[in-house]
Amino acid sequence: MTVNNSLDTNLLFPQAGAAINTILWCSAANTVAGLATGNSGTLITSAGGVPSISSTLPSAVQGNITTVGTISSGTWQGSVIGGTYGGTGVNNGASTLTLGGNLTTSGAFATTFTMTAGTSVTFPTSGTLATTSAIPSFPLSLTNGGTNASLTANNGGIFYSTGTAGAILAGTATANQLLLSGASTTPAWSTSTYPATNAINTLLYASSANVMAALSTANSGVLVTSSTGVPSILAAGTTGQMLQASSAGTPAWSTTTYPATNAINTLLYASSANVMSALTATANGTLITGAAGIPSIAALTDGQIIIGSSAGAPTAATITAGNGITVTNGHNSISLATAAGIVAWNTSTSSPVTLAVNNGYVSNLGSTLTFNVPATVAVGQQFIIEGLGAGLSLIQMNTGQTCHFGNAATTSAGSLTATNQYDAITITCTVANTTFNARGQGNWVTA
Repeated sequence: MTVNNSLDTNLLFPQAGAAINTILWCSAANTVAGLATGNSGTLITSAGGVPSISSTLPSAVQGNITTVGTISSGTWQGSVIGGTYGGTGVNNGASTLTLGGNLTTSGAFATTFTMTAGTSVTFPTSGTLATTSAIPSFPLSLTNGGTNASLTANNGGIFYSTGTAGAILAGTATANQLLLSGASTTPAWSTSTYPATNAINTLLYASSANVMAALSTANSGVLVTSSTGVPSILAAGTTGQMLQASSAGTPAWSTTTYPATNAINTLLYASSANVMSALTATANGTLITGAAGIPSIAALTDGQIIIGSSAGAPTAATITAGNGITVTNGHNSISLATAAGIVAWNTSTSSPVTLAVNNGYVSNLGSTLTFNVPATVAVGQQFIIEGLGAGLSLIQMNTGQTCHFGNAATTSAGSLTATNQYDAITITCTVANTTFNARGQGNWVTA
């Protein structure tokens, strides 16, 4: 081997070949030897300076590293640093910092966190943590969003509010009761129960005490009740039937049908069995029936009356005048008169008597019976007086009236007096209201 361009024959080298990765070193004075290598190792020396390849550092070197004051570069991947050496004593993984026991910070804002047991606190993303003095007392008041009461849950109960706090109304053991208001006080469950579901159009009624049930409906029906008050829907009847009451039971539809509408003043009659129809009204008429009993309204004119017939329907007709009779028809009147003008006879037994035109009088009084002529008499109107009683008849004229008897005449407001018990006289008006002619039996004295 040549060293420094000179051949040093005093340096001994291994005679055999060196293994791969072998490092040469002087194992003794003037003696070169091969240093065995090792994987993933570093070259170290022992306390006596002997080199070797090792995966661990000598303790003296390792001590220099652990007592180092400042690490200014690189990534620390050593073991967990204990709290005694300024660490946390906990492996915090990728990002979480876990503190063991109490925590005290120092500096401008020294803080001490004292833990009494395992604690989990979730911090808000922003804001200020409150102190215990800012936490309201429990139970929370209504103004702080609480109930102001210590409540106990009740199965099926209902939450409600009193005047000062929340409360729970206990559930009910009876199904289908309703919640009823308490008139500004505690609500309560109804005693009555109600169906949970109802078919469309059904009505509710108390099928028994405090039990509401559904009443089945019917199309176009009417609500009725039985003799014991049980309601039901009476199904629709035939068009035109009427609802009739029954003292013994439930109302029912009539067998007879009736018109849905009626003209003013119409009457109803059975036009056939169980069919009521309208009888057409007729002005100024009267109700009659025909031979078959069918009713109708017969119209009447002045003076007409209903004349019956055993052979057919009554007929409206006027009275036919007979011999010596005149008939005068008027509005709601019929006037009859005889040809002589006398329409009625009267027997007089007291005095005086005011004569009525076209009337005859039988004078029957034991003393003088005075007949006064009316002030108004039409031409042709007459008075007849026939004597009967022992007393005589006297006919008294009004002022301005005179009566002629043969060639004699009364004075104005004069009189005619019979001379015999059975004297008779007929007086006829010849000038309206003032002048009369007399003819008769016996001798009448004018005055």
